Amino acid sequence: MRLVPRLPLTPNPSPQGGEGDKRERTLKFTTATASFSQKNYDVAGAIDGDPKTAWAINPHFHKPHWAEFTLAESLGFEGGTVLKFRLVQNLGAARLIGRLRLSALVGADVSQAAKSQKPKQPLILANSAPVQGEGTKKKRAAKAATSGKSVPAADKPLSAEILAALKVEPAQRTPQQTATLLDHRLELDPQARRLRDERDVAEQRLREIRPDTTLVMQEMPAPRDTTIFQRGDFRTPGDPVTATSPAILHALPDGPTNRLTLARWLVSTENPLVGRVTVNRWWAELFGRGLVSTVEDFGIKGEPATHPELLDWLAAEFVGSAELGARSAKREESRTPAPSVPRPASPAPRFEMKRMLRHITTSATYRQSSRVTPELLAKDDQNRLLARGPRFRLDAETIRDQALAVAGLLSDKQFGAPVRPYQPGGLWTKVGGTPLEYNVSPGEDRYRRGVYVVWKRASPYPSFVNFDATARLACTVKRSRSNTPLQALTLLNDPVYVEAAFGVARQVLDEAPSASTEERLHTMFERCLSRLPTNHEATVLRKLFDDQVASLRQDEQRTRQFVGEMVPPKSASLAEFAAWQAVATVLLNLDETITKP
Repeated sequence: MRLVPRLPLTPNPSPQGGEGDKRERTLKFTTATASFSQKNYDVAGAIDGDPKTAWAINPHFHKPHWAEFTLAESLGFEGGTVLKFRLVQNLGAARLIGRLRLSALVGADVSQAAKSQKPKQPLILANSAPVQGEGTKKKRAAKAATSGKSVPAADKPLSAEILAALKVEPAQRTPQQTATLLDHRLELDPQARRLRDERDVAEQRLREIRPDTTLVMQEMPAPRDTTIFQRGDFRTPGDPVTATSPAILHALPDGPTNRLTLARWLVSTENPLVGRVTVNRWWAELFGRGLVSTVEDFGIKGEPATHPELLDWLAAEFVGSAELGARSAKREESRTPAPSVPRPASPAPRFEMKRMLRHITTSATYRQSSRVTPELLAKDDQNRLLARGPRFRLDAETIRDQALAVAGLLSDKQFGAPVRPYQPGGLWTKVGGTPLEYNVSPGEDRYRRGVYVVWKRASPYPSFVNFDATARLACTVKRSRSNTPLQALTLLNDPVYVEAAFGVARQVLDEAPSASTEERLHTMFERCLSRLPTNHEATVLRKLFDDQVASLRQDEQRTRQFVGEMVPPKSASLAEFAAWQAVATVLLNLDETITKP
């Protein structure tokens, strides 16, 4: 089929529109699309003016097809418009269009869309039969589907419902058929499309500012029957069971046996477990070991408490239970004297974490020295009797946060999306097998607390893993603590700690630009270890600084490469700045720095 250009359509006023202008005007097409086009006979050949080209649909004969042609300019008269067109079907043999149907759409956007070659809703000259998306239409629909965008109505074949409604006379159509045609018309209307686009943009903005939702469980109207399976076989149900608390503990409070009642049972002053388990975990965080060493197991396989009266008293203070405290006071006095913990003068409010932590950290037991004698180490190497202060290696997150804090880089920004610190390139792709882009967080976000670091369970943050952080594949109450050479290499080479060392060096140089080398060494040492260095330590660090300065001054190119984009302070040369960074790296890598004193 070929539409002859230059004189394919001629508009003039309809007979109902009066005399008016009856002159015919030649119109031009700009674009053409079709449901399917034969190879070398694209639908564009129907309007290109070349008599040797045309639109064909071989081998998809005896199937419904459609084509759309867009005019270069809008048209239409107030009284109506008559369109004339001429089809030339002289290519091939017995290749004529059957059951031809034409439809036209005139809208405000047609002219502007035609000029941009991207019509939003062009004039349609189409057969109304439905076809499967093929050719150009199929590619456009597939592209829209993969990009998550909706396929425009003009790019879709007419549905069976629309075709069925069009075959019925308007007066005989059912309300449902009329509504179907009206909906289809609204999909094609340019003004309605603009309104839908504006609505979609507004809804997208609302989704962006909408807060995250939390899934909430809801009780069933009636609990399902639960039975004990004989020998674990679900085909042989035994005695029925109902939800209740363990018989060894106190009974559930009055009310329906649902989750709310269970929550009230957990926080009841009669519950002996919640308070003990909670304060024991906090004690383990602060002392490195719980009063019950098996913090994850308070059952019959767990270790007994080393100071049961102290554990009872702390639990009573936390829960706010006078009855629990009275039971603890009546218990037989332990052979081991309880550590000194200040007792509050007024009754404690219930479940106040900050108050309980203040009690523990201000106690004489927590504040005592962690020094140990050979005799005491032989008697109590695990510090079960709490004869000395806590001393253990810090957790992975705390080590990173401490280094950034000493350097003055740690950000106190709260909330927001996870941050991505430095890590080896391509690690996520190597582990998961799927190309994943990992971009280091810019600016302040790079120095936020470790709790905000992004966590991919299949590939956790390597710096944290080296310091025994778990992969979070399962809930873990207690982390193991190891001391390996890999941890020292992390503190030496991880970009986070390299930047932290530069930050420490910059702070020391900026705060005392006219200070001597010894004074700066003392300041840096005290900043990292919270104490002044001994004479021997100061001598070793001074020699390290002098050796680094001498070595770096001999190779300026290596020094610039090491410093990178860092700008040295005015009070020091490039070599001195790099040497102070080396001293800071040593201090941040000391066992004393990453160990709770």
